[in-house]
Amino acid sequence: MAMQVISSVYLQLVGDGVSTTFIIPPSDYTTGTAISTSLTPTSGVIVSSPVPGTVTIDACGNVVLTFSTPWAFGQQSIVQVDLYYPSPLAVIDGTGTAQRFAATTGIILFTNSTPNLIPLLSIQPQVGATSFTFKNLEVFGNGQLYHFQLLLNATLTGANFVNVDPESSMTYDLSATSYSGGRLLDAGDGGYGKNRNNYELSFEFLGSPPIQPTITLVFAPVGKCAAAGSTFIWDEQGGCL
Repeated sequence: MAMQVISSVYLQLVGDGVSTTFIIPPSDYTTGTAISTSLTPTSGVIVSSPVPGTVTIDACGNVVLTFSTPWAFGQQSIVQVDLYYPSPLAVIDGTGTAQRFAATTGIILFTNSTPNLIPLLSIQPQVGATSFTFKNLEVFGNGQLYHFQLLLNATLTGANFVNVDPESSMTYDLSATSYSGGRLLDAGDGGYGKNRNNYELSFEFLGSPPIQPTITLVFAPVGKCAAAGSTFIWDEQGGCL
């Protein structure tokens, strides 16, 4: 993955004679620099320091500096660090740096010959994942009329969630055979061609223990039978929940 330097930051550190690690929160390393506070770096390099060290970025966006030996008690110095972020598929918006992902049922349409709404496509973030923004969905058919509903946190029967992409924190399901409950987020009808709906729905883990937000599209024929497919698109944000 291509990386791009977004800025050099200058951090004033003071040693205690024991510690080899310094943790710098975003509020400190973004102040007075060219870096927008909405960006979360993914890696960094120490350019100048009296003690050799390395840079990592933790899950909360903190810059973690780890040195080979402790700084002497009272030793002060300004350390220059270059920070990087992933340039491909980066989306900069009010929620921070995001990457775009999608899940789809593919080119094969799923058939429903019952009068019941059945699951077509679902996504669910992995435990400990960051927040995400649901951007849009497409529902498409072959000319048979159908009704669809977009649900939040429906209980699925027969689901088998698998990873979307090695770089994504999301999983998706095409196997569920039925559902119960869920909050209705949107609904519509379709038939031939595709029906595209755009959203800006942000989700994160809530409660204790935290609940994984699950988005499910269900559909039923308007008549005796219908076939449909779907695609979800979302952005995954960095930072802590």
